Amino acid sequence: MVSSPSSPYAESDDSRFYDDVRYTDRPVPRISLRHFDTRIGSITAEVTAAAERHGFFALVDHGISQATIDAQFVAAEQFFALSDAVKAKIPFQAHCNAGWEQTSTLATTGIADAGDQKEKETYQVRLSEDHMAGQWVSDSDLPGFRQQTLSFMQACHSLSSRLMVCLARGLGLAEDNAKDDHVFVKAHDPTQPAIQTALRLRKYFATTEASPSSSPPSVRSTPATTPAALAESTTSYMSSTPGTAYRGGAAKTFSDSSFLTLRFLRPGQSGLEICQNRGAVTNSVMDAGSEWTKIDPAAGEIICSVGDLLMLWSDDRYKSALYRERAPTNRAVDHFGDCYSLAYINQPSRDCIVQGPLCTYPAMTTGAFLDLAQTQDFAELAEKKQQKEFAETIAATSSAAAAATSHFHSDASTSAPTSFGMHSYMETMF
Repeated sequence: MVSSPSSPYAESDDSRFYDDVRYTDRPVPRISLRHFDTRIGSITAEVTAAAERHGFFALVDHGISQATIDAQFVAAEQFFALSDAVKAKIPFQAHCNAGWEQTSTLATTGIADAGDQKEKETYQVRLSEDHMAGQWVSDSDLPGFRQQTLSFMQACHSLSSRLMVCLARGLGLAEDNAKDDHVFVKAHDPTQPAIQTALRLRKYFATTEASPSSSPPSVRSTPATTPAALAESTTSYMSSTPGTAYRGGAAKTFSDSSFLTLRFLRPGQSGLEICQNRGAVTNSVMDAGSEWTKIDPAAGEIICSVGDLLMLWSDDRYKSALYRERAPTNRAVDHFGDCYSLAYINQPSRDCIVQGPLCTYPAMTTGAFLDLAQTQDFAELAEKKQQKEFAETIAATSSAAAAATSHFHSDASTSAPTSFGMHSYMETMF
């Protein structure tokens, strides 16, 4: 994992191999934000449906120009082109969750003296200036970087705020029913000193050789059974081998513990694959045979993904997908050179109280949830959810029993003898 164990953005790792990896050509929902103010109703419906069914979607007509995105990618390239000695002036600091770090792992070629190989490097900057003291690359080392990056982050914040209003309304939190559709926006107020929102710039180093594979993948089609299924997707199964490589390591699967992430990826350089198989935020394990979707956005598109915190906050209604990043394997279609990505990670302060409108989970602070996410220890949280569901079942049953009793006594003169009563009914139920 790249991030420090104390980082609120650390990616929870579930690395494993499966003999059968199932890929689905599921269309990625593409949502236009054109004329947002006048179309907020229809946009809300689209965003809500995508968050519920997929956990990710692509944005177009979002208001961040291609020139603005390109300028930030250029800034990232310029930063990573600096010498390691210069970048080492601003090392990653866990206490402020900002700075530069480089990840190296032992080569997996089986050659004992292969040594360490650089895989990727990351520079993370915070939206909160209070946490960036001494963590910005200086203007003397990279003129204009700070101003450019802050401007880009403000554009991402504005876009995120619009999406947060839609996501709140999708949960029934609207002004017309005396509820606050800006609850998520307020939780991510950039003026809060402890706000954890950040921009993560990442470089993957060039791959010189195709990933090893003992045999080409086998593919077999799975026929759709309904016209809707035929229109929606085509599914195939691909047999994987331990030689299949993924960025950051072999077959690593991650979950995103944040609220909402905006991913900026260059066409042809993505390698991003997403799997949606989680019914509850407490389930972070990928099942064998899970379906994966390959994501390769067009120029200008932004990939938005629901994080675990939003899944919790929505009572599991919005789904946080698992993801992994595939390394290039086919020189005819894949990009083997250096790759860059930008991720704007929305995250409230650690003391922000989180609980969904249905109170499926107990109220807790963002910090408490992130601590659970770091260890993937959701047993207690899952138990509390089950206790609540059991209590609700008991309450519903008791209400039904009380109603039945009332009805029984009101009709006593024409009903069966009272010796039947509710005692035997409750004994049958419990």
